[in-house]
Amino acid sequence: MEDIVELLKQPLAFTSVTLGKKAQQPDVDRLHKTHAQIIQEYRKMEPGLAFLPLDFSVGRWGPEEVASFKEPMRQVVAAILLLLEFHIGRIHGEVRTEDILREHAEQTKNGDITDEKQPRKVGAQQLSQLVELLEGLRSSGNQQLPQEIVDELVHTSAMAIDACLEGLTATRECIHMVNCRRWVRRAPPTEREDLYQRSRTALENLRKAHSGFLRDMTELLIGHFAPTTNGESRDQRKIGALVVGMVFEEHVCITITRTQALLDRVSTAFHDSKGTKLWWPTSLRYAASWAFRKKAKAPTTTTVVEDDPDEAEDLTKAAQEKLRISRGYRPKNRSPLGRAILGTYHWFTSNEGLFALRMVVVTIALGIPGVIPHTAGFYYREKGLWGLIMAQTGLLVYMSEFTFSTLGRLVGTVAGGVLGLLAWYIGSANGPGNPYGLSAVMAVMLAILMWIRLYLPPNLVQGGIMGGATFMLVVAYSYDDTHIPSYGNPGVGYTVFWRRLLLVLIGVGAATIVQLFPRPPSAARHICKTLSHTVRTLSDHYALLLSCWGRSRHDGRVLAEPISLQLTEGLVMLDGPIDMLRFDFSSSRFDSESLGRVKRLCHIMNRTLGQLLLLSGTLPNEFQHRLAQQTALLDHQCIGEIMAVLGMCEQALKTGDALPEILPTPLVRRAFDYWQSHPAEIDFSPETVRDENYRRFCVALSAYLKFLGTIDELVLVIKGVLDYTGSRVRV
Repeated sequence: MEDIVELLKQPLAFTSVTLGKKAQQPDVDRLHKTHAQIIQEYRKMEPGLAFLPLDFSVGRWGPEEVASFKEPMRQVVAAILLLLEFHIGRIHGEVRTEDILREHAEQTKNGDITDEKQPRKVGAQQLSQLVELLEGLRSSGNQQLPQEIVDELVHTSAMAIDACLEGLTATRECIHMVNCRRWVRRAPPTEREDLYQRSRTALENLRKAHSGFLRDMTELLIGHFAPTTNGESRDQRKIGALVVGMVFEEHVCITITRTQALLDRVSTAFHDSKGTKLWWPTSLRYAASWAFRKKAKAPTTTTVVEDDPDEAEDLTKAAQEKLRISRGYRPKNRSPLGRAILGTYHWFTSNEGLFALRMVVVTIALGIPGVIPHTAGFYYREKGLWGLIMAQTGLLVYMSEFTFSTLGRLVGTVAGGVLGLLAWYIGSANGPGNPYGLSAVMAVMLAILMWIRLYLPPNLVQGGIMGGATFMLVVAYSYDDTHIPSYGNPGVGYTVFWRRLLLVLIGVGAATIVQLFPRPPSAARHICKTLSHTVRTLSDHYALLLSCWGRSRHDGRVLAEPISLQLTEGLVMLDGPIDMLRFDFSSSRFDSESLGRVKRLCHIMNRTLGQLLLLSGTLPNEFQHRLAQQTALLDHQCIGEIMAVLGMCEQALKTGDALPEILPTPLVRRAFDYWQSHPAEIDFSPETVRDENYRRFCVALSAYLKFLGTIDELVLVIKGVLDYTGSRVRV
């Protein structure tokens, strides 16, 4: 939790810079990395919280106090991530809008020059309609703010952001003092009291910052965008900029409120903890439930790329059951024999089943020479068991991981062998092994290897371990050969190294053969399937939103942030596998870049749907009906078109089939057409802008239009990859 709080300070620290600076790729990359780091740290925290009922500990806080921090921590993480994604979305939207308009201007300028050999533009019909819309009215999520207003926004939000940073700092210090100063450097009562007083001061500053920011920001927006006192209307083209300002105001207000709630809970627990205690497990039956309950799983942080997306359990299924949302009628149940046969077939044809069969085949193939009488001696003398171990540990489920792991193992073996040769020949020269010289040089080498083992990135640890093992084998076998001669010793120095390298190459070669046949298990296909499942989950979330909107149901508000965070965690865990696709052998048309874009668009859809689900339980019915009337949110034809487009995108990701050229896109334009056919007055009077519910209405409006625009962009990305006239099969 302390690490999460420290990471949460980063988005707040450069919020003003991001809002005011022109979109630049390095800044966007930094925002994406911060977003991923926060999600990864939050994901690490959840298994620890799940194991709290089984914990023995000595300290001021017991399992119940620590567990009580989970909900306010989750709410702060969700609020700051929304603020971070707001900046990412604005930067991306501005850049994309400028690119589309610039390309259209260039095509218009060169319209008289026709080239029959020039490839057809993918999604030309959709892009032409989108250009007409952008030229007339840019969407509210992409409206660019004038620079003078940006400067005033930065100045107005500075005090609020500083108060949030102060509150998070006080929260972190309270957690650190309780957690890390229990035995050594125990804090005296005066220091504890001083920290408590500082936390209460930070709470008071947050309250003042909230009221002051809300007042100043509202008056700023009224001064620039509301109608003048003589009834004269402002420039209507700035309506989108006003919506952006109100959305930013709402995000900052939510961040202040939730930071205040977290600090209040932590400081109260900090003050109420009077002394150090011994805390016993609170529920041993909790652990037994993992063994005896059906489908119960122990908490884990396993990478989602290893999971079958069709078997994923998520909160959406619980939501569907609770709200009685169904994708269709229940099919007739199969007989037990039929389920057993079908399950066995699916197991043997799945990537996991094929991995198990490959492991059996390579084990038998490399183990047979060790049990045949004519080859057993050779197998023992040449240490053939190491080849078997290398083949077994080298096999992986997907080809990209296998290729990367193989390269890492080979590099690690060579590097470890070189270090081992240096250690042996520096410490012993041409002698039989000088224990004093070897001790001196090993002290240096082991420090290097220990640093590699501790600080290498997780994806390179396997190669580091191989290097350390090869280093130890070179030195140890050389010393044994000169001091304990026995049958099968491989020799001294260089002889040990090349024999070890040969065994590694044999194991890797055997693993490569069984990995490639009968067909390479493509990680690209699996990630496509996972993203297809994600799109289907998003369509379920959209159906959940429609069932909650305008019906005064609070189920959506309760489920909004948990299901949004859950899906965000799964998408962030795909970052590593997607980056590793450059090592993949696959016939899939989707590569690392295109799948990364699809994943980013799924992030945006997840965020906007989460916002709308949350607002479905907090926004008054009057404003919910108003949004539905202005944007066709509940119009059956528009709902059918959105569901149809999402369904075709889901199917295209799974099968690789190209999308139809003519689709009911852009969906954003259809929403604006509905708005024009059902005219409604847009009221931005000072009284309206001051209304808190109207501000949330603007957040909902921006989120819904952003959701539609993201679906339109997803269609263009998939068309650009699967269009047969402009794409090539990647092998």
